[in-house]
Amino acid sequence: MTTTRAEAFERIRTNIRAHGSHVYIVQGGTSPRFRYTIGLRESLGYELVFAGGILYMFDEVKRIIGELTRRLRDGADVSAVHVVDDLGAFTLREADASWTRALMLGAYDYYGQ
Repeated sequence: MTTTRAEAFERIRTNIRAHGSHVYIVQGGTSPRFRYTIGLRESLGYELVFAGGILYMFDEVKRIIGELTRRLRDGADVSAVHVVDDLGAFTLREADASWTRALMLGAYDYYGQ
């Protein structure tokens, strides 16, 4: 069953209303799995992308993104090193526009940019 563009956008809107963001996972092929958010821009002013985390399992990446999102919403310093339980330390930084365009196609499509 194929999802239409309208159905995909409605799912994203529903998740943003219910959870504050929609998290997209991209996996498969020769490139490593990665995740990015859609909807945090509305509350934080930017989206998060977690790329290159090949050592982490699906649920671990979900925990990392969730914990960083929670901390940022609670006012944590964006430039701080964030330790997430036993999963490690993570630093947020601005991604180059060429990377965000290549990695976050769904966000660009959703926002019409």
